[in-house]
Amino acid sequence: MYAKGQSGNLRGRPKGSVNKTTLELRDKLNNLHQKNYEYILKEIDNLTMRQRLQLNKDLLPYISPKLSAIEVTDNNMSYDELAQYYQLKESVKLLSSAELIEILNE
Repeated sequence: MYAKGQSGNLRGRPKGSVNKTTLELRDKLNNLHQKNYEYILKEIDNLTMRQRLQLNKDLLPYISPKLSAIEVTDNNMSYDELAQYYQLKESVKLLSSAELIEILNE
């Protein structure tokens, strides 16, 4: 048999890539929201504050990336330095390869 984490299909889908069904569903949901955007905005005004907060809480994971836990190993850095370092580290993850190469070539 194969080792854990290996399927034997060397040309399989890369780790972390989204499958076709997920992409299609995202596109359909995006189109649905775009077509109903004005109506949604109007209806939000009719919600109570509690309902608006719940809506924001429910939508936030789809708008902002989830932050991962970090382990502090360098005791010589201040809190601000650590925060800046990890913000930069998370920001770099959002860049495309082309953007990263462009920044490195500057």
